Amino acid sequence: MRTFFFTCLLLWGTVLFSIITCALPPPPVPFDPSTAQITLAPPLGSEKQDSVGKALFFTISCTESGWLESIVLEIQDDALLRDSVIVLEDVFEMPLTVPLSFSSPGIRRLIATATYVDGTVRTDTLRYSVISYSSFEKNPNVLTVIAGPAWPSGIVKVGKEITLSVSATGSFGSPIQWYKRDRGNPDGAALPGKNGSSLTISSVQKGDSGSYYVIATSTHQNWLQRDTSNSVLVNVSYVVSVEAGRHRVIYKRNDGTYWGLGSCAYGEFDNDPNIMPSVNIPRQIESATNARIFSGRAMGTAVYIALDGTVRGTGINNHGQLGANDNQNRYAYQQVMGSLSNCLSISTNGSNTFVITTTNQLWGTGSNSLGDLGLGHTYDRWTPQLVMGGAKQVLAGDGITWVINLSNHLYACGAGIGGSLVSITDNVTAVSGKFILKGNQLYVFDPSERTVTLDRSDVAAIASHWGNALIITTEGRVFGKGENSQGELGIGVDGDAPDWTEIFIDGQPGKLSAIATYYYNSFFIGEDGTLWGCGVNSLGQLGETTFITSFIPVRLY
Repeated sequence: MRTFFFTCLLLWGTVLFSIITCALPPPPVPFDPSTAQITLAPPLGSEKQDSVGKALFFTISCTESGWLESIVLEIQDDALLRDSVIVLEDVFEMPLTVPLSFSSPGIRRLIATATYVDGTVRTDTLRYSVISYSSFEKNPNVLTVIAGPAWPSGIVKVGKEITLSVSATGSFGSPIQWYKRDRGNPDGAALPGKNGSSLTISSVQKGDSGSYYVIATSTHQNWLQRDTSNSVLVNVSYVVSVEAGRHRVIYKRNDGTYWGLGSCAYGEFDNDPNIMPSVNIPRQIESATNARIFSGRAMGTAVYIALDGTVRGTGINNHGQLGANDNQNRYAYQQVMGSLSNCLSISTNGSNTFVITTTNQLWGTGSNSLGDLGLGHTYDRWTPQLVMGGAKQVLAGDGITWVINLSNHLYACGAGIGGSLVSITDNVTAVSGKFILKGNQLYVFDPSERTVTLDRSDVAAIASHWGNALIITTEGRVFGKGENSQGELGIGVDGDAPDWTEIFIDGQPGKLSAIATYYYNSFFIGEDGTLWGCGVNSLGQLGETTFITSFIPVRLY
């Protein structure tokens, strides 16, 4: 029994010793002066707010805080004169929050100093602006910043130069910072390095559209002023689509407006044809603003789809091509194509007109002597006739009508084919003239054999009239081929081009977003939104006052 008692006592003592040993703190980590530092941080976001007379919470953080002896926070005014000193002792839980309040605006210099037990000293300095937006009442030198454009109406063509300037009733503050507000930065973003009294953009690009303004800062008797100017809206204007017609061009700008150059003898440009049968200065087609799509390839006929889905048209109507149930010409835009009101796309060649509705129905009207309407006969029609369902694209070509259905299958009717739609080929992306595009593969159509032959495999876009063609390659370069007696290919000479020949825009390989060609003119839209044209200019379709044919592309807009 005695042996058992001493054994239990020995075990209890061992357990107690273990518990006491575990409860003892670890030996202290020695102080390392090389890692000692202090950091002073301002109140988050306070410099964007009125801060005079308000509690501002500054933050102090120290490393090796267990070895701190004291922290001193010194405040100086903008003349570097000591304003106050705050000594913090025995409160070293990190981070420290120090509430401060300033009775007047101005620049403050805060210096935080940490002293460690071994005498090591570390400091951090912060320059802080105390703002008062009511300071204008106290400052006799009121600063008013105004930004103004150096061009009228705020609209500027892409590629042009603009200058914005700043004026003030008093002297300029320092610093000045230019800002830009746009869709990507609705709250505004500072323009790096733009700190002068004027801002010049030497070559305006699409992305330069936005509201520009200035924030200027100045001080007077320790009062800080921050003035924001009015915003000036810069609208960069550029071309987004183009339709080549016979002796004319119609193009659309990024603001939804349509403009025309050249022949307008039937009021195609909202003009009085008796006074103005053609124009060589761009004229806005005001009635077509925000139209869904415009078609005006033929000389003497133009149609567009209005926002409500109805069709407006003017021009020659001898075959009933306007679909107004008569054959009387029009000299101003009016509703045509019967009662159709859900139209999605449209195409006219001056002899007949086709529309595709939102339900993918294809309707056609006008000349049908070659079977152009695909109705199985050759009688003209003065009102829209249902041609087929399931249509996705239509092109009223010169004698041949092309239709791509929802399955990307191509059909055709008309000259050399017959009065009924005939299956041509499948997997079609686009068609123009006698050229068919399947993805990036370009094929040539032979109407007599009704066959297609591969031409090249690097094509991104095609525009063609029966006599010539333009392509944009997958590399963004542009080439032309075919008739060129009037410089319509823009290759610099007046001879035809039997092979694909590169076209240069402003002396450089073309970087284009769209192309269009018809008869004796071709038009090009650059990636930057500029518009170029070449060929005949007898009616001012190139916008030049000389009315001289151009064998190279000249800038229209």
